[in-house]
Amino acid sequence: LNLTGDLTVNGAVDVRPCGYPQERGPGYININIGSCYGGRGYLAPANKTYGSLLNPTHLGSGCYYEPGGGAVRLDVTGNVVLNGTIRANAYPIDGFNPSGGTIWLRAATLSGSGAMDASGGRLSPSFSERGGGGGRIALRLTNSVAYGGVTLTAHGGAGGAGDPAGDAGAGTIYIETTADSPGQGTVTIDNSGIGTNGYMTELPAGSTTFPGGDDLSGVRLSISNTGQAILTTNLWIGNLWVGANSALWLNGYTCRVASLEHSLAGTVVSNGGAIVWVGSRGSLYVVH
Repeated sequence: LNLTGDLTVNGAVDVRPCGYPQERGPGYININIGSCYGGRGYLAPANKTYGSLLNPTHLGSGCYYEPGGGAVRLDVTGNVVLNGTIRANAYPIDGFNPSGGTIWLRAATLSGSGAMDASGGRLSPSFSERGGGGGRIALRLTNSVAYGGVTLTAHGGAGGAGDPAGDAGAGTIYIETTADSPGQGTVTIDNSGIGTNGYMTELPAGSTTFPGGDDLSGVRLSISNTGQAILTTNLWIGNLWVGANSALWLNGYTCRVASLEHSLAGTVVSNGGAIVWVGSRGSLYVVH
């Protein structure tokens, strides 16, 4: 939707069941595995995540029982007030769940107390569910550096009582404001405190059929709230934060960071890889 003027949402923009249908999509594997998109579903193999971090457009992948989350694209020239919800999260089921979808929003400003949700499927902790991977959100503000009390969520689905270890990987949230140059905002991988048990967020997306193709060299990467990211190739980024109870798995690759070295509260697992800090004055710091 392209809109000239302002937009107010007090109800819901809801595309939860509008993604890839049952047993379809790049991130669907089989009946016994949570589906992928931005994050890997429970028990999903590597290289099944897909799509762009900065300009996501894809639908979430269905599972055996339900479709994945749909896709919302809102390009608004004016101001957006969001007191309701924009939902592209996966429709939850009692079993192996679908993945979340896409929310893409560009506006002059964003305010309100609402929510944007592209999370992977999760029904209720009392059910025997296994999580689907989180989807992707991209937010661009052309005349503001803040977005009020709006919450953005793209966590993976959590395991239920029948399989409490059935957690999935987080999707991605990209935020770019007027303080950022184009393509140099912040990518956040936040799993909302849900454990991932090794089912991570691949950087960049592992799929060769639907790769992301993003230039991440100026992007700030933040991993938080039990988020876990894993490299699928050598990577250049602008800066890096890894929060407590979160992790970056280098997977044998090199992550070059265009920043002076600073401490990371979380875990870095090298597996033969390295973080190379390239300071603003040309200094070089290597951390194995």
